Amino acid sequence: MTLCIGKPEIHKTSGKARLCCRIAWETGFYDMWYEVDGCFNEYLCAERADAFLLAVLPYAMKEAIDVKVDAPLSEQLYYQLTTIYIPALAKNTRTYHRIRLECDSLDNTVLDSPNAIGTGFSGGVDSFYTVCTHMQSTAKRHNLTHLAFFNVGASGDAGGEEARRLFMKRQSPARAFAEANGFVFITVDSNISEFLQYEHLHTHTIRSLSAVLALQKLFSVYYYSSSSTLREFALERGDEAAGYFDLMSAHCLSNENTRIYITGPNETRVEKCAAIAAYPPSRRYLNVCLSEEKNCSQCEKCLRTMLSLYAVGKLELYGAVFDVDGFKANLNKKLAALIENGGDRNYREIREAMVLNGVRIPVGVRIPGYAMRIARHFPNFRKRLANSRLLRRFCHKI
Repeated sequence: MTLCIGKPEIHKTSGKARLCCRIAWETGFYDMWYEVDGCFNEYLCAERADAFLLAVLPYAMKEAIDVKVDAPLSEQLYYQLTTIYIPALAKNTRTYHRIRLECDSLDNTVLDSPNAIGTGFSGGVDSFYTVCTHMQSTAKRHNLTHLAFFNVGASGDAGGEEARRLFMKRQSPARAFAEANGFVFITVDSNISEFLQYEHLHTHTIRSLSAVLALQKLFSVYYYSSSSTLREFALERGDEAAGYFDLMSAHCLSNENTRIYITGPNETRVEKCAAIAAYPPSRRYLNVCLSEEKNCSQCEKCLRTMLSLYAVGKLELYGAVFDVDGFKANLNKKLAALIENGGDRNYREIREAMVLNGVRIPVGVRIPGYAMRIARHFPNFRKRLANSRLLRRFCHKI
């Protein structure tokens, strides 16, 4: 089977504009699209099929299906994909395969652009770090002008109406922050997730950057907020998460019009929390929740962020966005959970920050935490642990 990417077209309806393209194969087709508010329609790039190629590439490589593009591609993008990106993933991962990419028309023209400098903004730690470190750069042409919010998987791995509902709700606080702080805010809705049907964690970088290249006539520079540090770079872990090879993706998925940079690759998430705490707007708009429009203060990501802020002595500043009183009332339970999850690098970094900042965890909390950490790997021990008088003696304290 070969996936055929047709010629992109722009359709305008009721205040919106869609960049559309038909993806066809021997037995069917899929009409893929990216949608923006009508005021941004002139920046949608129908001259090249770059965005749609990136959207289907994870599927094609996982299923070992060749791709034929019946529309022009950026020459730089084609070169980087065929000589670096595709061979590297095929050689170093288990689930990606080398495929043939065929395109008869390559274009190296630099398109007219207002030279916007953009980044994705969800209100999370990584995106806030990008914002607060790219507002007053000495390199003035790299200062942020636009914040973007995409529906390409973060609101739901497989897309659909529930993901779209969450996308619509979550964009409101992000828009409010952008407008209050002098940034142009742009949203992109899309149906690429319905086509891919993959876990967002595995494909988030290329999904997001496909939306960026749909707007390559707008962005001359785009910052992609890294969730991993450079010391974690590992192509062989590309099956686990896309973040492990973000640096390569940024290089290979750039083209003649849009240069993509990875931001925050040298800082841990705890270090980013410490940095954004010095940026007052983050105390009002920080939004990290996995499941709700606003921070629930209960989910795993809310817990990690609150623990990170606690580790650097900044949690008190975030009472407007987190249930800080509830966290403090159940502090020992939160600290026990930190110990229990200590094998995970995110929690390990939090623990290291606590040691560095002199934040102590009482012995009476550490013992059940370590016991439950061990019990995760030994089901029989877990049963015995649940009936342990000694553990119950410690657990009543937490």
